[in-house]
Amino acid sequence: MSKPLLEVSDLQVEFNSRQGRVTAVRGLTYTINEGQSMALVGESGSGKSVSALAILGLLPKKTAKITAGSIKFRGEELIGAPEKSMRKLRGGSIAMIFQDPLSSLNPVLTISEQIVEQIKAHEKIEGKKAQERAIELLDMVGIPSARERVKQYPHQLSGGMRQRAMIAMALSARPSLLLADEPTTALDVTIQAQILELLTNIQKDLGMSLLLITHDLGVVAGFTEKLTVMYAGKAVEQGATAEVLGNPNHPYTLGLLRSIPRLDRPRTSELRPIQGVAPDMSKVSVGCAFQPRCEYAQSKCASESPLFSTISKDRYAACWYPQDHALQDESLSK
Repeated sequence: MSKPLLEVSDLQVEFNSRQGRVTAVRGLTYTINEGQSMALVGESGSGKSVSALAILGLLPKKTAKITAGSIKFRGEELIGAPEKSMRKLRGGSIAMIFQDPLSSLNPVLTISEQIVEQIKAHEKIEGKKAQERAIELLDMVGIPSARERVKQYPHQLSGGMRQRAMIAMALSARPSLLLADEPTTALDVTIQAQILELLTNIQKDLGMSLLLITHDLGVVAGFTEKLTVMYAGKAVEQGATAEVLGNPNHPYTLGLLRSIPRLDRPRTSELRPIQGVAPDMSKVSVGCAFQPRCEYAQSKCASESPLFSTISKDRYAACWYPQDHALQDESLSK
């Protein structure tokens, strides 16, 4: 049985703002085992990226603070760890792919210089060997003519190639855990599928764990084993990806699924968007944060926050709606 690699428990992250203190992550809990892939899904502003930055200690020190919880990597606590230890961990055992490769890559350095810098920081490889390693990495992520491309600058590459170069940098130190934050943002559908397939193939080949952060439930089916759905800084549902998508136990998950266009539906069928907007995180109070937008809401939902509780083996949800009443949507079962 696989051992836990990353354990996030009751994580809470707060920001200081003009409106006062904002709790961006409110008690997030999940575990990723060795070699496992998990998707963290939710609308923009749900706290997905903030929680990932907290893992690597990259939150802005002047405005953000982890106020509660625990983040353990191979049993070692990361919250409060010395900066020297975190610098060794970042890009080494834990690597991250950021949303926009054009703004993440240095525009005045070649792809080779940036990958070699990463290699030198975590491995005892210098000179020509480091250069050859950079070429091997570009070739591994599917960039054609890697020996020529490695000499180019970020602006000379297409969006898909820049994303592949970012993946190559992340893999340079053979990490145990890869955090991919919206890796398909601003890419067309065909390239999105290629990048996701590349990530999952590399994850399986290298035996590393993968945390895929996205706002689109449509991209996780078939690419991850486990799924955690976030809303307003909290996990609202968690379980095996196929089970969550096939039988959602939270109205928010159901709403996300209803709003995705499907090829197996008639062209005349209408999408059903979730009514309302995501809450202002500076004003989230008691009760369920999704209650104002929920068609299953009860009086209890406005006054008491539902606990993240067990539905069945390895299935969890935070909802007051009776779990013996399945959330019905005929369009999802067709």
